[in-house]
Order: sequence, then C-alpha cells, then structure tokens
Amino acid sequence: MTRRPLVCLLIAFVLFFCPIAHALVSDDADSKPDIRVLLGRFTSLSPDPCGPPYGNEKDWHTDQIEKPLFESAAALVVNALNSGSAPPKERAAEALRGIERISTEVNAAWPKENRFQFEILDLKEVLVVKMSVRVYERYFVFGIPSGDADKPNRLWRRASLIEDDSEFDVPWVAVQLYPMHRSPSGKARFLARFTTGGCAGSVGVSYAGREWNPEYGGSAEQILSIKGALGSMTKLKTSPKLALSVWRERSSISPIAGGPQ
Repeated sequence: MTRRPLVCLLIAFVLFFCPIAHALVSDDADSKPDIRVLLGRFTSLSPDPCGPPYGNEKDWHTDQIEKPLFESAAALVVNALNSGSAPPKERAAEALRGIERISTEVNAAWPKENRFQFEILDLKEVLVVKMSVRVYERYFVFGIPSGDADKPNRLWRRASLIEDDSEFDVPWVAVQLYPMHRSPSGKARFLARFTTGGCAGSVGVSYAGREWNPEYGGSAEQILSIKGALGSMTKLKTSPKLALSVWRERSSISPIAGGPQ
C-alpha cells in the first residue's frame, strides 16, 4: 500500500486546521470586530471637543460610542483573567494592550494621549482598571466572588458598582485611583478622584471610596462620597486632604497607602 494517500491526507489536515488554530490564538481584541468598529466611529470627531480645532464643542455627546467601547474592553478583561497562568494584572494588561494597538492604527491622526489608554490598580484579589479614550476616563472593578459555601467560585467577574459614580454627562472626565488601607475584616479598598469639566472652564471634583465585597456576586460598595467644584478662576474647594480629613472623622483607619497625603 502506497503512503501517498496518507501524506496527502496529512497535508490537507494541516492546511485546513492551521488557519483555525491561528485564529484561536490570535489577539483577542483584534478578533473582536466591534472593538475596531467602535474605535473607527471616533475618527470623524476631534480628539478633544474643547481643544483645537475649535468649533466642535458640541461633539462631546458620544456616550453611545464610548460606553459600548468600554463595555467591550471590560468583557475582554474578564476573558483574559479567566484564562492563562500569568499574574492577573499581566493578563488584563495584555488584553488591553491589544486594544491600544488597534487604537494606534485606527486613531492614528489623534495625539497619543487621546487614543485608547489604560491603567491598572492591583489590589491582589481585586483589579481596578481605568480606561480612557478621547478626553473621557472611567474605571471598572474586577474580582472573584466567593460563591456558595458548598461550591466556591474561582472565576473572575466584573463587579457591580453600587451607586455608580463613574459616569458623568460632561465634555471631559479625568480619574485618579489610589489604594486605601484594608477594612478591619481585610477587604480591599480604594479611592477614586474625579475631575470633570466643560469647555467654558468650570470644573468639578468628587471623591468616591469603595470597598470590595465578594459576597452576592461581587460588588464594590461605596463607603465615602465627597463632591466639590471650582470655577475657571477659583481655587479647588475639595482637595485630597479635605477628602482624607472627612474620612478620618468617619473611621479610625488610616485611609491611604501610597495615595495623596
């Protein structure tokens, strides 16, 4: 019996399955067409509605584009966290770097700081991920809920934000994330500072302290909320020190490790 049919069969097998295998191991972000499509929807807009070229101040109503982009990015982070053996922060970062690479191509006409970017605050069992595009930033929380007593959960999930404070109806939003000392029961905590503003110069500042709760599906519960504002020619009325002093009045725990003092 000749080996030629067997060789032909093997070649056909390789030619058929290699493209499939390549697709399976290709970059997750690039394999999701919605990411590239959503980033492409920004190309008709200026990188900053309040900056040059001026006259586009009304082009900041892009929640219908920004929100699906951030939601899709968060879904990619969850998939990455539940696969592979690298540390969680590295898995999440690799997934988000894929989106950065796509944004570099699709939004090449924009300055780097206005393309898709991210930062990760690693609290061990919790990751707080800040994402930004154009001049809008927001954050997401990822953790491993505890599950039932007889069936513990080992999968990462996106945590729900009770009293969501991460969305604003303004032209630009800047977010800074700071780790806080853990609760007496050892739960992770963090502080988010939001600086928001319009194109006329008015600025608002708010703070939200949150604590990770692994029960009931996992959530980041709000434990602190402070809001302030400043005009175009006034000084900041709500500072990090004020936020911390208010927190100290409510808790005997030192709030910030490595954050604003």
